[in-house]
Amino acid sequence: MILGSTGNLGRQSLDILKSLPEYRVVGLTTNDNVFELQKQIKIFKPDFVVIADQEAGSRFKAGEHRVYIGEEWLSKAIEREKIDCVFNALSGVVGIESTLAAIRARKQILMANKESLVAAGEIIMKEAKRCGVEILPVDSEHSAIFQCLIGEEIEEVDEIILTCSGGYRGGEKNPQIDSLLKKSKWKMGRKITVDSATLMNKGLEVIEAQVLFGLLAKKIEVVIHPEAIVHSMVRFKDGSIKAQLGPTDMRLPILYALAYPERKGVPGKELSFSNLILNFKKPNIKKFPCLIFAYQAAKIGGTMPAVLVAADEIAVEYYLKNKIRLQDVPKIIKKLWMGTGINTGISSIPA
Repeated sequence: MILGSTGNLGRQSLDILKSLPEYRVVGLTTNDNVFELQKQIKIFKPDFVVIADQEAGSRFKAGEHRVYIGEEWLSKAIEREKIDCVFNALSGVVGIESTLAAIRARKQILMANKESLVAAGEIIMKEAKRCGVEILPVDSEHSAIFQCLIGEEIEEVDEIILTCSGGYRGGEKNPQIDSLLKKSKWKMGRKITVDSATLMNKGLEVIEAQVLFGLLAKKIEVVIHPEAIVHSMVRFKDGSIKAQLGPTDMRLPILYALAYPERKGVPGKELSFSNLILNFKKPNIKKFPCLIFAYQAAKIGGTMPAVLVAADEIAVEYYLKNKIRLQDVPKIIKKLWMGTGINTGISSIPA
């Protein structure tokens, strides 16, 4: 079952599954993109579909598959239908209930919905442990860390090093979303593209890494890596470093999680070392304060990461509706989130 099949990651996962006849797509979901959903149904012939938006669902022409209408069915369908694996490619905290439903139904989970882990990570990981469910990360950075840790003891880890391409560095005074999408190294959806431009996406990934791998945020470093070839690294206590490298193609971590513990390749995606140049530098926290916000939320813990996620979703929605400029996004987040008055004493990030 693919939660968010009409979104960017959902479409990329279906692109992979076209060439993997050993897998069958039993369920597809969308918020309101019924046009794209109809196209997917013709190709993959699922047993059921979920349309979260009531109005869009009323316009949907059902076929031989079962149709569930309403956001609540993103979770209920997991409980009702015969499913082996759930790929959570939803965007936002709407993915929390679905994640918990999949855990309690003891389904294999491929996780690309970082907001769930950031906002409710402690609850989700505790429930996953209770139910004996392994959560396989799909984010390229967390997939890289996961791969670097195979065969290693977490006690031997000195720090995790998350790489990022560097946020928005263009010269436009008021870049629009189309410009951000065009210049992004990764093929992503609108919301995550904005978060990447402000480095909030990287900040959320710091919290996500803390949740997934059990290290404090002070043990997680962020470095700018413009080439986006090294997807993340792990430094061990003996001073050695493991890194995972690859092309900038989200189909690779999706396929890795899908086939784990086996490895399957994506045709035509090979990394050449003949002219490879790799650069790394510290992020500019004055230009990208969202990183500081994330480290502060990670240190405070509790519900503060959830508040940060909510503030970010509000600010990004305002930007996507052309109500504010890109540079106003962190200002809105600070006003909404830092308005709590809590002072953590954090003014820099690990380096």
